[in-house]
Amino acid sequence: MSVSIVRTGLKAVGLAGAIAAAVVVTSGLAAAARPAGELPDVGRGPARVEVALSGDAEARLLARHGQVRDALGFPTGKNRGAWHVKDGFNHTEFDEVSEVAAGGEVLSVTQFDGRGLRLAVRLDKPAASRASLRQSKAVKAAEQAVRRTGLPLGPVAVAEADTVSGGLVVRWARTEDGVPVRGDEIRVAIRPDGRIASLSRVDHALAAGRKAISSGRAVEIGRTILDEWSGHSESDYEIQGATLEWVEPNGIFDPDRIGSMPEAYRQAWVVVAKPTGAAAEHLNLLALFIDAADGSLIGGDTVQ
Repeated sequence: MSVSIVRTGLKAVGLAGAIAAAVVVTSGLAAAARPAGELPDVGRGPARVEVALSGDAEARLLARHGQVRDALGFPTGKNRGAWHVKDGFNHTEFDEVSEVAAGGEVLSVTQFDGRGLRLAVRLDKPAASRASLRQSKAVKAAEQAVRRTGLPLGPVAVAEADTVSGGLVVRWARTEDGVPVRGDEIRVAIRPDGRIASLSRVDHALAAGRKAISSGRAVEIGRTILDEWSGHSESDYEIQGATLEWVEPNGIFDPDRIGSMPEAYRQAWVVVAKPTGAAAEHLNLLALFIDAADGSLIGGDTVQ
């Protein structure tokens, strides 16, 4: 029999909050395993719906979880919980397994979608360590972890200090057709004792459109938009340049898009402008997403 659990609003923070504190992941891909029943409609507002899996699907999911757990050196618990999740917060679905100790403590969580592993995070208390984690050692450990889980390894690793845990975070940015995908990455967090704390993949679906207009044309379009907005008043701007990226259309400049379902990422020229005059008191940088195929404004970003 199918069993569903619906968590809404602040009541859903619990475990989800613990995971988010370790690593932030978003993905619009469908999950691979099959629920034992239909997913309930989450209705309006954010909600997390958990549905039991069929017997065969649960067994396969637990086997995948065990492989990832052992590959990353995560602890083995007494029990495991497995379910299919419809995440109304991030508008996505995935399969999830929790590794639970005899006393009920959640030791680790793994999540899988249609492309494979999307998240593995260790939640047990780290061991005390006075040793200084060398960057070269952390990068090597992260590379081995990614290879053991079968995720694609990017050409360039960037390591940075994790000021919260005292360890290091190693990232590989995603590119497609030689163009960076804004925000997508493989991310591995290393504890100060050298153990893997988490591994995640942020991997969005991409639309079919490709570059048709030049960067110069994109800058012209951006300048026209900014001229219209500023009205050539005391609040003016300086164009900093334009880079080609895969971006997610958003509603920052279009109220009709706000609250709509996430769209596939599209190739766009990211035209960056620095406000001057009165506007500079409230805004440091402004980015316009100019669709690289048709020149339309599909969103943007700001830096306060």
